[in-house]
Amino acid sequence: MDIRKIKKLIELVEESGIAE
Repeated sequence: MDIRKIKKLIELVEESGIAE
């Protein structure tokens, strides 16, 4: 697995959580 891909996914999830 790509660490960069995982980091991007985590960032997207965090943004979604903050936006909600």
